[in-house]
Amino acid sequence: MSPSTASSSTAPLKRRSKACESCRVRRTKCSGEVPCTACVSNGISATCQIRAKARPSRALPEKIKKPSYSINSLGTIDVNLAIWCISHPDIPLESLAFRDHDRLELLSAFAPPIPQDKRFEDDLMATFLDRVEFHDLEYADKPQLVALYTRYRALPRSLTEDQLALVYAALCTARALQIQAHPEDCPTEDVTYYAMACEQIRKWNRPSNYACWALFCLTPYVQAYGGASDSRRLLEQMARNIRDLGIHRKATATLYGSGDMVDVLLSACAYLDIFTAGLLGLPPALPFNEIDVRPILLESVFPPCMCRAVYLEAQLLEDQANPSIDTTSREYISEREAEWNEEVRLLRLGVRDVPNVRVLWADLRYNWMRILLYAPLFPASCPQIARTISQVLHVYAEVDELGQYTACWPQLRQLSAVAHLLILVSDKGELHKKEATKLWDMLFDFLDRDSHAVEMTAALRRAAIALGIEPRPHQSVVNLVGPIDGQFPFDFDPLSWFTIGDGDA
Repeated sequence: MSPSTASSSTAPLKRRSKACESCRVRRTKCSGEVPCTACVSNGISATCQIRAKARPSRALPEKIKKPSYSINSLGTIDVNLAIWCISHPDIPLESLAFRDHDRLELLSAFAPPIPQDKRFEDDLMATFLDRVEFHDLEYADKPQLVALYTRYRALPRSLTEDQLALVYAALCTARALQIQAHPEDCPTEDVTYYAMACEQIRKWNRPSNYACWALFCLTPYVQAYGGASDSRRLLEQMARNIRDLGIHRKATATLYGSGDMVDVLLSACAYLDIFTAGLLGLPPALPFNEIDVRPILLESVFPPCMCRAVYLEAQLLEDQANPSIDTTSREYISEREAEWNEEVRLLRLGVRDVPNVRVLWADLRYNWMRILLYAPLFPASCPQIARTISQVLHVYAEVDELGQYTACWPQLRQLSAVAHLLILVSDKGELHKKEATKLWDMLFDFLDRDSHAVEMTAALRRAAIALGIEPRPHQSVVNLVGPIDGQFPFDFDPLSWFTIGDGDA
């Protein structure tokens, strides 16, 4: 035997220092690359990922490292679902996944410029300004918006790009409301003003109050008709504007006058940011540790119950992103539940004088927070999760009875997470078969309305059948462009926040 052969045969084998999350959970051999061989063969390559550190690095004895508790609740659902899919190879994880898409980014590239029809745009602006919500708002600056639009109509070249973006954003919202009210006049969506507003923001390419409000006004439209990536992109642009304007820091926010109303602007953007971050299981575009100005509670704009839900959700997201806070501990969960239960009790007993639809949206927020809280503890949290997803579906049914449900990506994101958890709790035998069948049927009643969820819905039906459930056959439901009364399908409305600062000319 040659020396080289001997040395190679006695050389220690190199052990891979990292394994993907799926192999680590299943305690199987991992090839170490992304996607790894095991994940590819199991059909779950899309979820293959390796943590930044496979194991804690060894520290000196005198330097004891603190444990890191930072978690991603929605990521833990995906990991558990991936394990379930391994034993059901005919239902790959990719077919069950919530699929993001950039609809508006693609559509706006083909949006033709429309002629400047004065009467058409005047009607749109009248639609925007004549909404009931706009008349009762303490913070709405209606004269400023009218003045801006009047200048746009008489002297369009006198407006800067950010001011034009704001006008186009208002027209974009009004056009969506117009189509919702009269879908027979426009069977297809119209992204023209959205494309025009985005183009002016690109041309402006610097921070201003007008640009930030334009982005804010576009975000509800994008969440109604676009995808998660479209929404995230706008929120990241808003976050950059806020940082550059400095309205998130006390030292620089005080440099603005009262007419700029930067506290309202920060609160509006923070509300949207928290809403989207919670749905996607991501940290907010503007991290909490960057803000030392607490967003104000605009109780004259939103009912206190909704404002309260927003800040409690922000607290949960902040705690889950904080590596020094263990949000899975019994003490933490007990504190949160005690706080949330009191709020929900007051909501459901009607102690607070709030319209029913607002109560239902707030109720959904609290149940979504429970999903984020208990998902990392699965399967130990099976009873709590089963109870929560049942409440979510029943609240959605009430929202639908009021004509306030519209298929869009935020609803699809919540319902897809509910569907994944329904698979997991059904597999654990947590639900009686009749109860599980009812929940599956309620779920499909909503998913069948979303044209973007056809493939996912078909895969979920196969999953239900694999679990011994016989759901109702697919029912074709006419998917209207918008709700009956023209409301946006969320617990906020761009018009109820719309304010224009006069500090940027």
